[in-house]
Amino acid sequence: MSKLPIKIDEATWRHLVSLDHDNPGFMFDLLTLCLESIPDLLLELKSNAKTPEFKNVSQFAHILKSNCGSVGALEIAEKLDRVESLAQQSVPVVDINVLESVCNEVNLLVTELEMRKSNFGAKVETKKLEP
Repeated sequence: MSKLPIKIDEATWRHLVSLDHDNPGFMFDLLTLCLESIPDLLLELKSNAKTPEFKNVSQFAHILKSNCGSVGALEIAEKLDRVESLAQQSVPVVDINVLESVCNEVNLLVTELEMRKSNFGAKVETKKLEP
């Protein structure tokens, strides 16, 4: 595997790939779900960070943290945990460099996941038997 711009925990990644062996299409579906949700979550996080809606910032940071952590982007998840914690303390995160940094890293993660997704091809379709 080539040098990656985003660090993905290889133990987590290997575990996910092993699940794909038992359930073909698992990785394709997981990555599709992440790639569909992460950009919208990031947009909501950035939009809410410009408002005094700290609860919304905390919620979007939490959901985004879970998405990133589920694919092994543990360092990004830790930064999102910090954003979530700051928002829970009613600290405006829009003026803090951590938000800009984490947004850039999440965008790089999306690119990385798109590349990795291509290794899993299209979802395996199961044929239904006619009664």
